[in-house]
Amino acid sequence: MFPVLGAPMQSICTVCPWKCVLEEGKLGRCKARINNNGNVQVANPNFISTAILGPIEQKGIYHFHPGANILSVGGVGCNLFCGFCQNFSISQVAKTHGETMAPKDLVSLAVGKKAEGIAFTYNEPLINYEYVMDVFDLARRSDLITVLKTAGLVDQHIFAEVCRLTDCVNIDLKGDYQVYREICHVDPSWMDIVLLNIGTASLLTHTEISIPVITNYEDNAREAANLLYDVGIFPLHLLRFIPDFKMKKFAPTSMKVLEILQNYLLEQYHYVYIDFAEMTNETRCLSCKELILKREGAKLSYNNLKVDLCPRCGKKQDIKIKVK
Repeated sequence: MFPVLGAPMQSICTVCPWKCVLEEGKLGRCKARINNNGNVQVANPNFISTAILGPIEQKGIYHFHPGANILSVGGVGCNLFCGFCQNFSISQVAKTHGETMAPKDLVSLAVGKKAEGIAFTYNEPLINYEYVMDVFDLARRSDLITVLKTAGLVDQHIFAEVCRLTDCVNIDLKGDYQVYREICHVDPSWMDIVLLNIGTASLLTHTEISIPVITNYEDNAREAANLLYDVGIFPLHLLRFIPDFKMKKFAPTSMKVLEILQNYLLEQYHYVYIDFAEMTNETRCLSCKELILKREGAKLSYNNLKVDLCPRCGKKQDIKIKVK
């Protein structure tokens, strides 16, 4: 946060590239941060709109603690404005139903529900990064895994600090430069910030990537994956577009299109999954093709790993399992 010289009670929010100039009492574009007496801070501290227990696979995390039951938590607001957002009722508002919960109380809730971890998801968590860091710090002390689902469009230093407290992250790469401009309604060059943060995440924590495959923008998803390849090779999740929010007139992505793209990307990436409720996804040993993991939708239905080695050929797997 920086004050604006010559502009009483105006301050610049530096959390994301919007760099909103905020007058006293005004919210930023994300609808989550406010100028309070010259200080830019979270408008609703410790507020959560959603807390749901479910498998870690629902967060687009397939290669970290398979089958772990985690508490997924959402807040309000987002610094992107994606026309296909399925969580627009909390991501595109400043207020909604929910409750205030101090970090220690949220961790206690997770422990009480016998969750194995806490995930921040649904809206953009990092516009409230202070809360995420406080919760993750306490969660680790309680032996809970920390999971982040983010679009990654924030200040690089903030992103790195959060990653240092994060056990695994799934970053939504929304598409290529055209998608960021036309669908997410931001400066397309900001995609470079996301790619840079993906590179940072890969150095600090377990990282998986999701790419929406949007009807009429299928080639853009392919281009996004090609650009990502220059950053690194990650477990890749192709998200089927479902009409919602401002794009209800679009048709759902056809399964044939998803399968063609999956086969193309498997020439570059080791693991490419189609994330869709009715899909069966398998993870096989890259060396001997032994079935390692199987999922029905987001539910783990088969686990052939007791350690991180293939039970058939002994090759080390790119999967972090829970140590009992």
